[in-house]
Amino acid sequence: MSEDNKSIDKLISDLKERAKELNCLYEFQELVNKPDIRVEEICESMVKILPPFWQYPEICQAKIIYCGSVYQSPDFRETPWVQSANIFVQDEIEGSISVYYTKEVLSEDEGPFLKEERKLLNTIAEQFGHHILHKRLKGVFEERARSGEEQKSEWWVIINLLKKTDLSLLMRVSRKMVNYLVGNGVKDAEHLLDYFAPVYMEERDVLSEVNRPYESKPRRNILNASDNVFNIAEKHLSKDEILHSIQNWIQEDRSNFLISVLAKPGSSLSEISAVIERFRHQLLGLGIHPRGDERSHVEHY
Repeated sequence: MSEDNKSIDKLISDLKERAKELNCLYEFQELVNKPDIRVEEICESMVKILPPFWQYPEICQAKIIYCGSVYQSPDFRETPWVQSANIFVQDEIEGSISVYYTKEVLSEDEGPFLKEERKLLNTIAEQFGHHILHKRLKGVFEERARSGEEQKSEWWVIINLLKKTDLSLLMRVSRKMVNYLVGNGVKDAEHLLDYFAPVYMEERDVLSEVNRPYESKPRRNILNASDNVFNIAEKHLSKDEILHSIQNWIQEDRSNFLISVLAKPGSSLSEISAVIERFRHQLLGLGIHPRGDERSHVEHY
């Protein structure tokens, strides 16, 4: 076979693979866009959808771990030939999507997998995380509407969003509120100091458990403790004082990654621009305007 024919065959093969990847993304989008589809149903369908779009579909299997449940292809078995991507929701790992080959095949860019397959898997995991976050946010506002709490304080909306999307940040904000209350002489909050004390709940211990979605007890503990903190705060502080404190603490917390990039001597202009834009979007996502102006979270969404 001539070199020209080999090049043409390679081009045709590459185009076929790209077409498969686009079709895979299309099927995924069709799946998540179905009205009222549950996340569990998406996982069940995804382990069937993914394998046909990899290079060797006849020996390909899929496995998804999410919130303590495992979804996998029929007759699934783990092998050394695996490609995985974590499912992130608000920077927290909530599960993973993995693709396995049941037999050894020719080595490619990443073991037996193509670099394009890596990009495809990462894209699907990223979009899945966005979908989960969207459903949670939607649930918050639907719950709020059903309960007739349209006049509920803005600070409550922010805390409720953190419960659904970012337990680590909720823990840090709750800890600051405990310290704030005790510092202002609120004795009702003193019994919570032990739970939120750094010695007791260093991030590598308590918060690391938050990052493991398969254990429900740490989540319940954090939610209960946070509820106690803000129930006490509601009795002793004004709505505006609670709101401004929460906003300031979130802004400080979210600015940590911004400061690290700005302070790094080797940061390029594009990196600085990207991180500033990320910082702005994170604040707007919690109803906080970067200039410090208040903005209704409900209006933003």
